[in-house]
Amino acid sequence: MERLLGLLKVKVVSGVSLAICDPLAHSSDPYVVICLGQQKVKSGIKYKSTNPEWNEELTLSITNWTLPVKIEVFDHDTFTKDDSMGDADFSILDFVEIAKKDLSHVPHDTVMKTRRSTLTRATASPPRATSHGKTARSLRTLSSS
Repeated sequence: MERLLGLLKVKVVSGVSLAICDPLAHSSDPYVVICLGQQKVKSGIKYKSTNPEWNEELTLSITNWTLPVKIEVFDHDTFTKDDSMGDADFSILDFVEIAKKDLSHVPHDTVMKTRRSTLTRATASPPRATSHGKTARSLRTLSSS
């Protein structure tokens, strides 16, 4: 069994103007999957929505700092394979590097560092480490018109 180094909590907030993957319903049934190594956690499905609001917190165990975190958005389909709507990935090490620094002298919510993510059919804001040890990241899937 691998040694637990910590927990990664990801708050899945919302999607904006997601692609319409179900043309008959003129909508989508999106959900989010977050992977870290062999672990996979999934948000709830938001039926018939291209602007879903999840407001869910998903937690993964960190056993290796070098594994990438992958975020994927899918459209749920009942009778066929779910459609990929977009993905993004980032490194936990970016956040660990900032967390090790003494930030007591830095004003609240100051952005300390940003990194660009690898993206497919989606855009994501770069991860931001802020002065009070919190990180912020948002994922927005583009509509495919």
